[in-house]
Amino acid sequence: MARILTESIYGDKIDSTGKIISFSRYGFEQKIIGRKDCFICGARQDGYKKFNEEHIIPDWVISKYSSPKKLVGLPNLTKYRLNQYKVPCCKECNQRMGKEIEQPVSRLFELSHQEFFNKITQNQDNHLLLYRWMCLIYFKIFYKDTFLKADRSDPNSDARIGDIYDWHNIHFIHNIARSHYSGLEIQPNVVGSTLILSALPISLDKGGIFLTYYNNPCLKININGICVIMMLMDAGFFDHNFFSSLFSDFNHQLSVDQLTEIMAFLIYGNTRLKENPVFWFKHSPSFRVQAELPKAVVLNEVEKYTKEEIHYRLVEGPLRRNNPGPETEALLDRIRREGGSTLYDENGKPVDISKITRKER
Repeated sequence: MARILTESIYGDKIDSTGKIISFSRYGFEQKIIGRKDCFICGARQDGYKKFNEEHIIPDWVISKYSSPKKLVGLPNLTKYRLNQYKVPCCKECNQRMGKEIEQPVSRLFELSHQEFFNKITQNQDNHLLLYRWMCLIYFKIFYKDTFLKADRSDPNSDARIGDIYDWHNIHFIHNIARSHYSGLEIQPNVVGSTLILSALPISLDKGGIFLTYYNNPCLKININGICVIMMLMDAGFFDHNFFSSLFSDFNHQLSVDQLTEIMAFLIYGNTRLKENPVFWFKHSPSFRVQAELPKAVVLNEVEKYTKEEIHYRLVEGPLRRNNPGPETEALLDRIRREGGSTLYDENGKPVDISKITRKER
C-alpha cells in the first residue's frame, strides 16, 4: 500500500508521522546547508532534539588506523585536526548511523584486501552498504566546508569555503547518505563504479586517508591497506570487469601517488562520456531511485579535461600544503603539461613501490 505523503512549503516530502522522506533541492539548501538542521532527519538545532557532533572521518578509523593529531588538508590550503573535523547532527541520528552504517562497515575494513574484495564483489548488499557509506563521507566533507572560513587569516571575512559550491550533485548524494533513515530503495544499477585496490599502509607512505573530486563526484578512501575509489554518480558505467582487465598487472600494494593516478584515470573516463546516466526518484508505491544508462558508450570528440589536468587538480592541494616552494610548482607544471606516470617504468612494466627502498624514493 502506497504511503500518503504531504509536501511542505519547502517542497519536501513528509509522511504521516512527520518524517521527512526526501528534501527538495530548495529545502536541502535552505534547511541543511543554510540553517544547519540535522542532515539526516531535518530536526532544528533550536528544537526539542539534542545535538552533538558527527566525525566526518569515523572515530573507528581515527582510533584504529590513524591518529587524532593527523591533519586534514582543506581547499584553502590550510589544515585542520582530524579529531576536530566534525559536523553537527542530532544525537539520535548519530547513534543510529553508528549502529546501522559505521559498525558493519568497520567490520568489513578489518578484513584482508582479498577478503574485503570478495565480500563487496560477491554480495550486492555489502556493495550497497559501501556505496551508502562512501556517499555519507563525501557529503560530510563538502558540508563541513560551509562552516569553514575561506580565508582564515582575515578576521573580518565571513566568506565560507562552501559558498562557491553548486549543490545539485551533492543533493543527490545526500539522498543516498540518509537512505538508512528515509527508507530510500536504491536499485542496483544506481551504485557507482567501484575499484578496490591493495594499498601500502598509510604510516609507510605518509598519505591521506581520503581524497575527493568535486566536478564528477569521486571519493578515494585508504584504510588498513584497502583503497576504495568510487564514482558516486556514474551508475557503475565503468564496471569492475573493465578496470580489472585494465589494472590486472597491479597485484601488489600501491602507493598514494599511484592510487591518485588511477583515480584520475577513472574520473577522466567519466568526463569523456557524451551521455551521462539519468537518475529518477519515485515516491509511489515506495521511495526509490533508479538509473537509466545510455545504450552505448559514446565519447566526446573534444576532451573537457585532459587526464593530466585532472591529475593536476587532485594533487595540487596536497602538494602545495605539504611542500610549498619552487620545486613543487615545477612538479605541478610538469604534471599538468606532460603527466608522468608513477604506475609504469620506462619499459612499461608496473612499478612496485614496496620493493623500492626509502633512499631510492
